[in-house]
Amino acid sequence: MIQEVKNLEESANTFLDVVRTTKLLRPVYEDGWNAKEIVAHIVYYHEYYSRVVDALVKKKDLPLIDESLMVINMRCTKEYAKYSRNELYSRFKKAQRIFVKDLLLLKDDTEIPYKKGGMIYKAVDYVKVIDGHIRKHTKDLVRRKRKSSI
Repeated sequence: MIQEVKNLEESANTFLDVVRTTKLLRPVYEDGWNAKEIVAHIVYYHEYYSRVVDALVKKKDLPLIDESLMVINMRCTKEYAKYSRNELYSRFKKAQRIFVKDLLLLKDDTEIPYKKGGMIYKAVDYVKVIDGHIRKHTKDLVRRKRKSSI
């Protein structure tokens, strides 16, 4: 899992670089999400992943999402979009630090549920899914940024 965590760290650092330099009110998706809402979405979920893994390590009840991801996505983008760029940046860094520290305490085959009644992943695969989520949205932010500068 060490390589997967390194990949996640690389994705997180790239994401943070993009957050620093992206015009946050720039529209990105056709459904209306702008860059700040995408950043808010990523920060919300990263804090969630961090809380879940932290609870696993501490052998506490897992704070799993118990709603549809569509409902959560709508609510979290509005809720977290109120934070400034610096606040979102700091929150992501803090969640990433806790997440990585806790991940390295788990065995590769530790089972981690994504949400209540949802997929259950081995820890190594959970990291890959989260890494892919960050990479996808970072790529979308960069692609939109390039289109806007043409």
